[in-house]
Amino acid sequence: MVQHSDIDHTGIPGTGSGGIAGNTIIAQPPGQDVTQTGAGGTAGTAYMMPVNIPGAMLLRKLRVKVQSGAAGSVQWGLFDYHTDATSCTKLAGGSAAVATNWSDIAATGAPVSVGAGNYMLIIHLPAATAPSLVVGAGGTGGNMVKSQASYAWDDTPTLVSGWSDTTAVFVLFLEGDIDGSNQW
Repeated sequence: MVQHSDIDHTGIPGTGSGGIAGNTIIAQPPGQDVTQTGAGGTAGTAYMMPVNIPGAMLLRKLRVKVQSGAAGSVQWGLFDYHTDATSCTKLAGGSAAVATNWSDIAATGAPVSVGAGNYMLIIHLPAATAPSLVVGAGGTGGNMVKSQASYAWDDTPTLVSGWSDTTAVFVLFLEGDIDGSNQW
């Protein structure tokens, strides 16, 4: 059985979705590669990207890679968009100051039970000084990744207005354990 300490936290290179290792489920935005090409992110801006969760999970945290010497605040939410054509509902999220290298932002009320499927992940950089998030090589979000400047956080955001295409795909992933195993 793979224990939490045995997981390679560099993500799952080239899969663009996620995987299951022992009890642990990892979910990434599509097109992400852990090969770093620089850093990005603008204060006050939100980034919306699709993410596939490959199996029912007890969501514990968002793990994000931060450029060295570029600490700041990050807010995140995982949203279900299947019940409405224009807006979505927050399932889980959290916020924290992040430092350099890998930083964990716990899901509020973790663990949060989330079913397998496709969701939207919104990363918001609310502070005046935003952290520089590491961008993956293959970070060609195109029409899949959107950004919105001067974003005001909303637990039921619209998916159709105010968002612009961006190519930034950050090195990050959601991490939890298989629903029901609760091995952490």
